[in-house]
Amino acid sequence: ALNFGRVAVPPDFENEVRDLVTREPGNWNAQRAWSTMLRFISGRQEESLAAIRRAVELSDGYPGVVADLINTLVRQRKYAEADAV
Repeated sequence: ALNFGRVAVPPDFENEVRDLVTREPGNWNAQRAWSTMLRFISGRQEESLAAIRRAVELSDGYPGVVADLINTLVRQRKYAEADAV
């Protein structure tokens, strides 16, 4: 199992989330989960950023998703972009 903080993540978690995003491309919660998985588990920062931007778009700017976008930008040291959100 992979470790996500203190939580063990099943080894097939990435495939399950990818499948969900594929089955439900308009589901902003799925995009948000995909972004989180990419960022924290796989370390794929640019893909994570693209997924959270898509989640913001699909959620019509839901505040929690916008906060995730800002957090992602700050963690990537893209401060000017984070300030512009």
